[in-house]
Amino acid sequence: MSVSESHPLELLSLHFQYPGSPAIPLRDPETEELLGARPEWIRGKRSEPAAYVRGTLPVVRATFFVRTSSAQAPPRMRLCILGEQGQLAEVAQFTPAQSTSYVSPPLTLMLAQPLPDRIGRHTLKLNWFVLWEGEEGNPCQASLGTTTHDVCTTWKRMTPRSEEQLSEWAYTPLMLWASEWCAGAEDEKAICDAIIRGLPRSGLRYGLPNWSVREMLLDGGGLCGGFYLLFQQLAHCQGVHVERRLALLKYGEEWPPGEFPSVAMVSSRPGVGNAYPLQQASAIGQFNDCREVFPPQVLSELCSSVSQRYTFCVSKSVKLNGHAINFLRYRGGLYVYDASFLLGGIQVDMELPPERGRVAGNQQRSFLLQYLARVWSLLGSMTVQGVRFEANDQTCQPSGVTVSAYLLPGVSFFWRH
Repeated sequence: MSVSESHPLELLSLHFQYPGSPAIPLRDPETEELLGARPEWIRGKRSEPAAYVRGTLPVVRATFFVRTSSAQAPPRMRLCILGEQGQLAEVAQFTPAQSTSYVSPPLTLMLAQPLPDRIGRHTLKLNWFVLWEGEEGNPCQASLGTTTHDVCTTWKRMTPRSEEQLSEWAYTPLMLWASEWCAGAEDEKAICDAIIRGLPRSGLRYGLPNWSVREMLLDGGGLCGGFYLLFQQLAHCQGVHVERRLALLKYGEEWPPGEFPSVAMVSSRPGVGNAYPLQQASAIGQFNDCREVFPPQVLSELCSSVSQRYTFCVSKSVKLNGHAINFLRYRGGLYVYDASFLLGGIQVDMELPPERGRVAGNQQRSFLLQYLARVWSLLGSMTVQGVRFEANDQTCQPSGVTVSAYLLPGVSFFWRH
């Protein structure tokens, strides 16, 4: 912003998320600093985004450099902001001191109009000027320039949930992404669907060894234990709550009759941000796939190939292993979201799995057919036509038989929160 030296005022800073402000606190994932710990906009030095619930009329705080030595410095002034639609908001009466030039204390200023009543990411332009009465009583005004700000509007206020580490603040990238991707969405499911569609634009990759949202943002990706937290926090930015669950196999557990005793969950899907399974998180070996009939009766019903797949195995050293997903309860229905593999809005006819406990496979048939079969096969040991295919649960080598989930009568998962 360019200001002439003859003007009595110069805008120095603008603060959106000050104590008591309705602005949503945003946090820098690298420094962990709240952006609102100091003014988000500082002339020539800083320009950080702000966020509000849609339809909010922001009240901000501004500081000015006051040139009391200027010949044009009037005894009384009115500070004003002109909005983009032409609405005028008189925001403060200002009487400068008549000594030396100085920086004003923060002045409370009301914007000309409420923010848009919809989810979105907006460019807010504020035209600043000052009015005063001239020597002969004639009205005078001087422009203080135009400032531009990145402002997000969300669907609803976030509800903190300490037991799930969901706070009243959000990491800045998450707020920017969620507000941009969900622009125009008008209910919980539309918001969650938009997040799944938008995730590839984040640049994050599935398969990197990170399990927290902050680690993922700093390193560029993570595993499912990070992605289901990320998805939950992205929805939380819009005031939407989704549940998170771990679907786990358990080592050494007795399987119900008719179910396939499995030691690993296997997937060939690449995961978000990848063209193929990421090498550092997957295994390469010979997979013997059962795709048509279960249990297979002859060797010709198995398809053997060497390939690279994600293989999450249980063993004596890893008692529980599996995959992390989210659930949305919406209008009486239950919907699965898998941010790791970009699947979402999948309705399943089942109860929300417990936060801790085992559920029999025959009670999760809809989950198996509608979701699990799209992503996972189960690896285990089996004898086919006299040939033994042994899945080594110590080395997790894919030497057993992998069975497509849709062929199985059920899979009894252990669920965790």
